[in-house]
Amino acid sequence: MTISSSQQWVCLQCGYNMIGEMPDICPFCGAKHDRFMAWDDAEKTYRVTTTAVNDYVSQLLSVPKLGIEHAAYRVETEVGAVWIDSPSAFNRELAPVHAILRV
Repeated sequence: MTISSSQQWVCLQCGYNMIGEMPDICPFCGAKHDRFMAWDDAEKTYRVTTTAVNDYVSQLLSVPKLGIEHAAYRVETEVGAVWIDSPSAFNRELAPVHAILRV
């Protein structure tokens, strides 16, 4: 997994990830800036695990649970892997994906 040279931040209340300057308020859940953790620090505490659903779909979850996070899914397609709504990806060993979709 390639990590941007910019700092990444994780909201501990909802699990939302953002790249760049830490915002004063989480754009997803509205948590204050004191509820953020640097991605590098979060990587030491949280891991994303993967569980096969079938031959093409895997469920992704953070362990321990991060905020109000819910499951995400990795779908293998003919043109590459796609994540459907992603948890905080604190596992550099996960294979990279070509797109992250939020519905």
